[in-house]
Amino acid sequence: MAIVFVPIKKKKRIFMRIITMSLIFILFAISLIVFPPQFKNEPGISDSPTPDYGDTGIKINFEALDSRQVKSLEPFSGVKKQFSYVAYDKSGKEKRGKVLSDSKESAQKILEAVGLRVINIEGPDSRKNNPFSY
Repeated sequence: MAIVFVPIKKKKRIFMRIITMSLIFILFAISLIVFPPQFKNEPGISDSPTPDYGDTGIKINFEALDSRQVKSLEPFSGVKKQFSYVAYDKSGKEKRGKVLSDSKESAQKILEAVGLRVINIEGPDSRKNNPFSY
């Protein structure tokens, strides 16, 4: 029988390989526990991508769309914007204020209908409409 001496570097290399393989095996086992595989032949797993929740008990009454209240609704015309204005009234006094309107032109028409002579109309601040601008 012969005595074989294994160099220390080789022992370290073998030890590190064993430790690395053990860690990989442990991580694989943990991943199977945390994220278990689902098999198609298990009961309760369907081939459809959307889950079936069964009868939720929610009933929609589409007959309500034919009611008098719904039919009498006016279509949505748009969002009104706030315009700042500078104008003179009939006595020549300067007036400053804000008016809600669809456009700059309609805001001017509203102010002229009230009896104001419009000097300047400023639209809504673009930064208020776009929260991502500086």
